Amino acid sequence: MLDWLKHISKEYPEFWKKYLAKFDSKPTDFIILHTIKSGSNPVDDVIFSFGAVTVSKNKIVLAESFENMILQYKYTHDKGLSNDFLINTSLPKMTEEMAFEKFIEFIGNATIIGYKIHHDIELINEVLEKMHCGRLRNDALDIEIMYKKWKESTERTIANEDIFTDFKIPIPPLDSALEQSYANALVFLKLKSRLNIQ
Repeated sequence: MLDWLKHISKEYPEFWKKYLAKFDSKPTDFIILHTIKSGSNPVDDVIFSFGAVTVSKNKIVLAESFENMILQYKYTHDKGLSNDFLINTSLPKMTEEMAFEKFIEFIGNATIIGYKIHHDIELINEVLEKMHCGRLRNDALDIEIMYKKWKESTERTIANEDIFTDFKIPIPPLDSALEQSYANALVFLKLKSRLNIQ
């Protein structure tokens, strides 16, 4: 809550200063985000890939999308995991710092949407802290919470795949962050309409 006090006299990287300046205006777009990650623990886990698409004026803008692979060789080495998927992918490969900088430039002040989005935000904030930045300032909406509200559901958790199935959206491949974000963008537009979100 008092995060800004910790950073009040801190000298931020240039990309972070530009990001903060974008919050002088009200957001008009939504960014639907999906990450491929090793888990949801912000201290012990890492993000391998970002996939994000823009929703503007109730339309998915595929020309404004973002996808990359983060070179997490140290993590895979330390955990004894194969890094073949990092080597073999055709996605643009970036260091963690470069990938996060490009991601922050992409999202601007948009509202971030995703399934269990708080997990992604905590992982992102952990890396931003290491990069001597603050925490994300963007508003966020969670697909699962929106779906539960629309269904008036008291279930503890609802799988993303079950939400896709309910809306008759083909289940995207688990190894494609961009296709997952596109499918969730379709879900978001349906829920946005049903919940009358502006």
